[in-house]
Amino acid sequence: MKKQITAILTTAMMLCTSIPTVAIPLEISVSAENISSTDFIKAGNLTYRTYEDHAEIVGCSLDTTSVYIPVMIEGLPVTVISEGAFEGCSELTSVLTAEGCKLIHIGANAFAGCGKLEKVTLQGGNTLQSIGERAFADCPSLEFVKIDSDTCDIFDSPDTISAKTIIAHEGSTAQDYGEKYGISVSLTEHSERVTIDGIDYIVSETNAVLFSVNPSMPSEVEIPAYVNGVPVTEIAMGAFQDSYSKNLRKVVIPDTVKSIGERAFADCPYLQDITIPESVEEIGAYAFGRYMGEIPWMRTQQKQNPLVVINGILVNGYMANGAVTIPNTVHTIAPNAFENNTDITSVIIPEGVTKIEAETFSRCENLSFIQIPDTVTEIGNGAFWGVGLQSVILPQNVTKVGTSSFIYCKNLQSVTVMNPNCEFDGGTNEVFWNTENLVNKTKVFQGTIYGYSNSTTQTYAETYGRNFISLDSEPLAGDIDGDGAVTASDAAALLIGAAKIGGGQSSGWNVLQEKSADMNGDSLFDSRDAAMIFEYAAYLGAGGTDSPSVYFRSR
Repeated sequence: MKKQITAILTTAMMLCTSIPTVAIPLEISVSAENISSTDFIKAGNLTYRTYEDHAEIVGCSLDTTSVYIPVMIEGLPVTVISEGAFEGCSELTSVLTAEGCKLIHIGANAFAGCGKLEKVTLQGGNTLQSIGERAFADCPSLEFVKIDSDTCDIFDSPDTISAKTIIAHEGSTAQDYGEKYGISVSLTEHSERVTIDGIDYIVSETNAVLFSVNPSMPSEVEIPAYVNGVPVTEIAMGAFQDSYSKNLRKVVIPDTVKSIGERAFADCPYLQDITIPESVEEIGAYAFGRYMGEIPWMRTQQKQNPLVVINGILVNGYMANGAVTIPNTVHTIAPNAFENNTDITSVIIPEGVTKIEAETFSRCENLSFIQIPDTVTEIGNGAFWGVGLQSVILPQNVTKVGTSSFIYCKNLQSVTVMNPNCEFDGGTNEVFWNTENLVNKTKVFQGTIYGYSNSTTQTYAETYGRNFISLDSEPLAGDIDGDGAVTASDAAALLIGAAKIGGGQSSGWNVLQEKSADMNGDSLFDSRDAAMIFEYAAYLGAGGTDSPSVYFRSR
């Protein structure tokens, strides 16, 4: 039987507001209006407590997505992240401390329970002295924690850092911690900070990373290919996101650069000209701003083509509308690329794309159809957050579904998982739900999950009280909509699916629906099958009681 099972039919209902990203320069000045008391300062979405000789981060807004820890605030070094400062920040995905950061201590439970937190980079040499108990506990998405300090005292417990990988120097206490508790350790080289023409680089023995800028940076910048004899390979997260970048007009990137980090150029209001070489293989979320484009260069690209593609990477689709077919030349869709686009109605993703990145289609409230290719292996965190999908089919090659991938999907009624070994975000229930029980604070999924018997899908569904139907079962012939009856509406559903197949799209049916639709067993879905359903529905209406198989066997 032909398997046309890669469509998602959606009617979106947006339940969430925009999620801000925190971006903090190396030194912060705060107006008097932001001071909530003599000791506490609110800057962006972060809250600090100031003392005579230092400042501590004590809290943040729960919807913060990324954090850049500055060197100074109000002329005071930021030395402490207090106990529980970011605990439970469910939208936080990344943390980066500034090069030259004065951070000394990270308190107990500082980032505990941050379900979406993926990457933490703690720079500043040996300044960092200690990491408290459960500082990074219960972070199921945490890919890595990079610790520059060789002598940091990490609380001796397997729950202190729940990362898949620790990046550290050879012989460091961080290496010892990872090896003791069975965490993968990636060794990195020692580096130094070098400043050239107002731009700061982190230079190791093998490469250099453009990290930040300072007041002497000119308005037109040509990034050197080499610094101290090693190639510049990366532009770091938020590199030009600083008040000193306000006058930047032009940037030329050398062909040694392979990666442009998250929000690297997001805060450059006059940047009109960027030369990006073919060597760039990775571009982070909001690298050139959000939505309509926070920089003139992006707005120009959007006018030329609403799908902004750089070296096969679709970095921005906010201005697209209607039915969208992503070009076959695209192999990667950047995180948040279509976020909050309320004008797209359907999207066809080409073969070759392997991951639906974090929040790629979040809050696309009018997206009603999406075609996911068989090459996709992972659904990222929050990929379809708040989109209001009606049905979802995850192809055979999807091996992982990230946290919050389909939460706030109010209309989601059917989820079909074709891979019997698919992983659901480390086992949390923050994957599929469309409403909350306000009495007992539980997440509720009102639809049905389809998967194979004895699969991880069945285990997931049963563990969290979701309705589960095995794909191994034999469906009622003709019951396309799965309501337990064969009616004219099933025939109509068959004709709609057949028309989609004829138009080169997926029917959107799961395996059981395909079995139900092929009434005559010829592995095709057409008007003959629909006619048989109409005939059987009329037979039932006349008082008939035989099952479809018995009825048609007697014909």
